Amino acid sequence: MSVKIPELSWPHRDGAYDDELLLEIEAGVITYLIRGRNAWHSTWVRHWFRNTHLFSDIASAKQGAEPLRERGNVFYIHEAPALILRGPHEAVVLCDHHEDNPFSRFIGLDTTPVDTPEGRWIGGIFPGVSLRDAVAAFGWASGNWSGPQKSEHSMLIGVAPSDYVFTQRKGKLQSLTSYPQGSGYLLGWSVSGTPRSFTSSGAAAVARRWHELTALATDHAGPGAALAGSLARYRATVINAEPRSQWLARREAAQARGAAARDALAEAWDESREHREQLESAVWEAEEELEAARAARLRLADTSAGIRAQRERVEAAEGALAGLRSDLAFAEAIERTRRDAYLAARRSMS
Repeated sequence: MSVKIPELSWPHRDGAYDDELLLEIEAGVITYLIRGRNAWHSTWVRHWFRNTHLFSDIASAKQGAEPLRERGNVFYIHEAPALILRGPHEAVVLCDHHEDNPFSRFIGLDTTPVDTPEGRWIGGIFPGVSLRDAVAAFGWASGNWSGPQKSEHSMLIGVAPSDYVFTQRKGKLQSLTSYPQGSGYLLGWSVSGTPRSFTSSGAAAVARRWHELTALATDHAGPGAALAGSLARYRATVINAEPRSQWLARREAAQARGAAARDALAEAWDESREHREQLESAVWEAEEELEAARAARLRLADTSAGIRAQRERVEAAEGALAGLRSDLAFAEAIERTRRDAYLAARRSMS
């Protein structure tokens, strides 16, 4: 069936990680479309069509070019080796179109677990990896490629139904160039004078290695076991590591909790410091009041009631100062405790 393969857009799901495991990798042939046009000062440029650049075969690519026609445009169609990464809900099509032997430099299928203080994780592609993590493992900056750094535009990615299969074809991969046949007529197509010389061995090697890994997982699980369950158990019991995406999410959550706890400690320290500063001001004011009361008492009042009032003022000032000094000492101890707790939390996160 001829079909346009839309650009990948992951649907939102709240299921568990093991609900979206990578089940199969298959190698085949895909078709992609380029538009060329005279852009500026007779400069010839080519464009990748967003959401329409991958097609199941040449016939659908030709159909896809028709609504995009404009004056001065020339279209190019190339068949290229590709991979299908199949999950339980969708299949993702990958086309490494910058390489003559696509996927030959991919080294993400034989990764080893990494031990860290936060736990043991594994990256790349392995039995029990999710479809999303598997697609990310083919990213240009994933670290899963040997040789020179890949271009961020080298991978064309599309999404298809989970039962999507490559169009069967035989013979040499084709490259076509369009030519106009007049208004009201479909584009004509000729064999390109400089066809792409793709080799399929790299894509085939990736698919073959995945089949070897899944065979290990299913053999370990025993006959009759469901594939997804076999992959998940193999990851947990044989590889004995969690997917890097889960490890990162767990670490980031722990760091967020630690940061929230540290911020709470910092806020508590700030509150205790402000309280201590307020008490220091109150102590200073109480000391001034005691000095004033004592100075006033040196000037004897004219009546016994006045003398008693002077004495009571001194006694009240002394009692208030003693209470405030006791409160200040306690506040200083609380501030030191909260400061030390905050500094310890900050050191633990550094």
